Amino acid sequence: LGEVEYKGARRPSDEVLKEFGWKPISLQSKEGLALLNGTQFMSAFGVYSLIKARRLSEWADLIGAMALDAHKGQLTTARNFRRLLEGSEMIARPKKHVQDPYSFRCIPQVHGASKDTIDYVGGVLETEINSPTDNPTIFPEKDIIVSAGNFHGQPIALAMDFLAIAVAELGNI
Repeated sequence: LGEVEYKGARRPSDEVLKEFGWKPISLQSKEGLALLNGTQFMSAFGVYSLIKARRLSEWADLIGAMALDAHKGQLTTARNFRRLLEGSEMIARPKKHVQDPYSFRCIPQVHGASKDTIDYVGGVLETEINSPTDNPTIFPEKDIIVSAGNFHGQPIALAMDFLAIAVAELGNI
């Protein structure tokens, strides 16, 4: 019943089934829910987002390194000044202004915190994609049947919000 998208066109599903020589399947108990449960989509989208976030993190490091490399002359001058001013009493006084651009000084801290978050989200997603997402969960070796809320996507939802913050911070810096 219904329609499917096949080869870029919306068509009646029975036509496409006939083309393949397939017959409709009859679902058993809970199989429909398994096909429609949002937790599987959340997990899949989470893994996709995690892959994208890891790539963005790599790009952010490259961009940050290029930005610092673009100021090579400043680095050379700073090294020269440190050598020339070694032992200076004036240089040892407390500073009243920031010497380096804030974003350059903070790249390791911001990128590092985002990387830690990406790793954390990876751990949550790994746990979730390897966990049961339906009821009941059956433990035959202990003769226990547990009906719980394993289908709920809250662990993924919170982790994905955290991932969004981490990726946004890469852009902010």
